[in-house]
Amino acid sequence: MKAPCCAFVRVVQSNNGWIQPCGLDYGHGVHFASTSGFGFEEWMNSPNNIFVTDKYRFVHIEAFRQGFNPNKHGYCRLILWCFDPTNRQKYVVGYIDNYELATVQERVYLSQTILQPNNFQYFQQQLQQIAPPIDGAHAIQVFQQQLNQNAVGDECIFNIKIAGSGLNLLPKPILIPSDFRYNRFGAYRNYPKSICKFLKQNNLCENCYL
Repeated sequence: MKAPCCAFVRVVQSNNGWIQPCGLDYGHGVHFASTSGFGFEEWMNSPNNIFVTDKYRFVHIEAFRQGFNPNKHGYCRLILWCFDPTNRQKYVVGYIDNYELATVQERVYLSQTILQPNNFQYFQQQLQQIAPPIDGAHAIQVFQQQLNQNAVGDECIFNIKIAGSGLNLLPKPILIPSDFRYNRFGAYRNYPKSICKFLKQNNLCENCYL
């Protein structure tokens, strides 16, 4: 059987287009966002020029932190999906093309830049604004700890870089059929043909096998 040409990768839910942490309660499940109160994906569409160079936008996708390696597993379109705990449904919220792995040097430089006092204040203010029951002070502490580790090459934050218009967020989330059983933050590629049909019907992937 031909391998699927897309990989589903989960991102944390957002109600502001992933421009900054939006203060949603991620208390469901046991994962980074539920214990820290935010996810690094929440800056995926940030207008802050720290994340954007003349050529690339740097973003965080947790699947790459958990072992998905396109150099080994093959480059493919990344289908962005999230879980909405209010109705326990899963939605496609966008897709990514034209990406590369960020180098260790790039990740280190980016983290060191964010941690500079004049820059860190920007992120600190955003994390302070997230609402109860999320603890903003705890979120700031976790953010700083993770960036400190990344700044010496011991973490994998802001781990891919996207060229041009490769990041595509949908104007409206699309409900994923119920036979999409996956609920983790790694990459999911072994989906059934019905999900492939769903991708084609919604113009999310024209090349998916049937």
